[in-house]
Amino acid sequence: MTDAVKTKAKTERVVYDKFSLGLTEEKGALSSVYSLNCSVADNVLQRGIGYDYYFDRDGNRVATEDVEGVCAYYVVETWSDGDGTALKPYYFFRTYAGDVYQYANGQGRYVPKECVGLNVNMVAVRAPDGEMRVIVSGDYGAYCVDGEDWTPIYAVDDTKGTGAVCFMQNRVFLGEKPCKLLYSNPEFPWDFTQSYDEGGYVYLPLNKGNIVDMVAYGEWLYVFFQYGIVRVKPDGLARNFQVEEISYSGGEIFGGTVGLCGNWVFFLSKYGVCRFDGRNVEYFGKQYGVIPVSGGVCARATVGEYYVVKYRDEMFGDRTFALRADGKDGYFLSNYVGMNMCNNLPLCSIDGSLAILRPEGWLPMGEEAAFDSGFLTLDGAGRKHVKSVTLYGEGCIVLSVICGEDEKSFDVEDMPQKCKLDVGMRGEDFRLKFVLGEGAKVRRVVLEYERLD
Repeated sequence: MTDAVKTKAKTERVVYDKFSLGLTEEKGALSSVYSLNCSVADNVLQRGIGYDYYFDRDGNRVATEDVEGVCAYYVVETWSDGDGTALKPYYFFRTYAGDVYQYANGQGRYVPKECVGLNVNMVAVRAPDGEMRVIVSGDYGAYCVDGEDWTPIYAVDDTKGTGAVCFMQNRVFLGEKPCKLLYSNPEFPWDFTQSYDEGGYVYLPLNKGNIVDMVAYGEWLYVFFQYGIVRVKPDGLARNFQVEEISYSGGEIFGGTVGLCGNWVFFLSKYGVCRFDGRNVEYFGKQYGVIPVSGGVCARATVGEYYVVKYRDEMFGDRTFALRADGKDGYFLSNYVGMNMCNNLPLCSIDGSLAILRPEGWLPMGEEAAFDSGFLTLDGAGRKHVKSVTLYGEGCIVLSVICGEDEKSFDVEDMPQKCKLDVGMRGEDFRLKFVLGEGAKVRRVVLEYERLD
């Protein structure tokens, strides 16, 4: 019989100096099984896109209205006279039923205007003499808005409706479904009276489904159909317009998702997010699993260097995803009421006020920036004693160390670049959960442990 020899366990260290929003086997990366409102740009775990309130030019918040089924908000600014001395803002919202409401200054509330449909777009247009109007297009027709007066654009067949609108080269372009492109008189860009070189229309190639979106990109107007892309160069007289088809063999393109971000055009198709350089389309960010279902109402916004898209997912319902234009970061974020891009503003509604999405902004009440890691390997199977976790970063962070049913949470306030937390937990399967406060960043995590087996 021999006496057992007790030896001191060796303290091991594991260092995580990068983060992954999804499972990965990359060395030194802490991967997640769930995350929301968290970015890992440049290998730093940080708060993603949030919001700030929109203020008018007098410094006042702009009220939204609590109407059931609000789908999108719009802000359009025009000069109210030919001299361009008085700026007039227009505020609108649209419901899922397709009804558009406009804020009436004299009544101090939003009033219903027209049922335009789901795929609604608005642009401010300016004539050479400075006179301005707002053009509204939708599934059930198009309108010219002057003040609070709405006049139908009779050149559009309201039984077919329009899929998109764009203002470019002093002309308004309206995409009547399925493939008719109307263009206005450049002297009066709300006038679509047919003539040889002023207002008129051109039929684009068939067999691509309906027009669903348009964007001005470089010298070309790109017209997006359900199943194809056509570009038009509106150079000078209408007789000189050039029309070219773009090679595209991807799945259905969803209206309301086409937009500029960085040096590219982004859009959402049946198979995920696509990036387009004017000639070639590439599927982008496949690893994030953005797969929309047909029939959902989509919306997009550009927030800094991120393309943000809201879509309907078969498993999760409505989801909002942000993808950096270079593809080096992508994450899911909270769904914002009425999210929409208008007048180069990424708009939404928060607590009865108009708001703008911005990087590292506030989060809606009850939402958090959370990052839940997968199980930590820690040299494979067997029981361990996790002694400490050291965080490198800044800001306010809540860290939870989880092992089975046991959990210890640490509230780190205003972290001074480095903070060592004594954990003292024993078990086999460990996970970490981070909840990030505003401005919080985690650059490095060092975990110290001992093997007990």
